[in-house]
Amino acid sequence: MCQMQNPCRALRGWGIMRQISSELNRCLLSYRGREPIDLEIARAQHQTFRELLEDLGLEITIIPELDNHPDCCFVEDTAVLLGSNTAVICSMGNPARRGEEQAVAALLEKRGLHLVRMAGDARADGGDVLIINNEVFVGLSNRTNAEGFKVIAAAAEPEGIEAHAVRIRGALHLKSVVTRLGKSSVLGLKRHIGEGLGFLERYDWLTPPAGEEAAANAVTLGDTVVVSSTNRELARLIERRGFKVASVDISELQKAEAGLTCLAILKSES
Repeated sequence: MCQMQNPCRALRGWGIMRQISSELNRCLLSYRGREPIDLEIARAQHQTFRELLEDLGLEITIIPELDNHPDCCFVEDTAVLLGSNTAVICSMGNPARRGEEQAVAALLEKRGLHLVRMAGDARADGGDVLIINNEVFVGLSNRTNAEGFKVIAAAAEPEGIEAHAVRIRGALHLKSVVTRLGKSSVLGLKRHIGEGLGFLERYDWLTPPAGEEAAANAVTLGDTVVVSSTNRELARLIERRGFKVASVDISELQKAEAGLTCLAILKSES
């Protein structure tokens, strides 16, 4: 259930989400054991998140699920938006997911974005890419390699965005452990960042309380931060920093190692 006090349409922008696969129970898992996922509940939670984004003022396009792609609802991994005009279409790190990017690329091209496509040995998941102001941080992980970083860095330069590579430890993606919190802060767990941490330490850090580590993955849209509904203490800490907090239950999706950011590609203007 979405919980938000005084929601308002303060944003302009758009987003892409993808319907949940009927095969979600065959999703890829790296850091948690497999549990049965109730598809009806997962789809209801997905829809609630969509409605929250729309309540905030974003125009959300839903694309159909893709046969034989259990992870296709994690649409963030398919593309990276850079600046006002560029989208990098990812060659995702796990071969089983390749092909999910095609429908997303078609939508982004229709919106008039310049598409940069990965080729050769370049690999990247959008979940490893964190953009703050005019900097992009690319997590080197099991899904994203140095060649993928080079493609993103080269695409970012004409947009006036400086790229930094950071090494990820014990986590699926960079944004599993650190996300943007406004223009000058990040929400995250430093222990999962190795080489390159210094680039991120220039920002003010808020560390999730013990027991709420999964809340390091949050979505900031204007002055609103969207967190999982189970992270009540973190919500209070964020509110003390002057943000509005919206919470949404994604507990069933978290069984598939989902975070909030992975469920959408978002482009917003405050």
